[in-house]
Amino acid sequence: MTSEDAIRLIGLSHLLQPPLTTLLARRLGLRSAFSSLPPIAFGVAQNMAVAAVALPTLLGVFIAWQAPEIVAQGSAWSVALATSLFWTFRLERQLRAIGPMLTGKNRFFHPVLTAIFVVQGPLLAILVLAIRVSGIAR
Repeated sequence: MTSEDAIRLIGLSHLLQPPLTTLLARRLGLRSAFSSLPPIAFGVAQNMAVAAVALPTLLGVFIAWQAPEIVAQGSAWSVALATSLFWTFRLERQLRAIGPMLTGKNRFFHPVLTAIFVVQGPLLAILVLAIRVSGIAR
């Protein structure tokens, strides 16, 4: 597998975000929790939730699409690095704050999300930085 192939796969793995977020939100009953908010706060929370799923998903699709540009160390390289740093932060939150609260029937989400965030965060960062350091080109 080439660096370009790996970057493309990691980018495409972001397409897991919408279905997993939807499933987790349903399992945790987030809609009913948010519906108790005043209408304007509920609307704002809905907008933020959509943005929190749509933006990282679109960044992943962009990374997959721009894999050749990333390997060539073009401008998309910075987007890939920034995205990997975002997911590394999300991994830290998963391990310290969110994961330990996933219990019972939701317990299986923790290892699944942890694995995804390891790939999209530190693994992507290492790959992207290795490309920069070594000058790998395809």
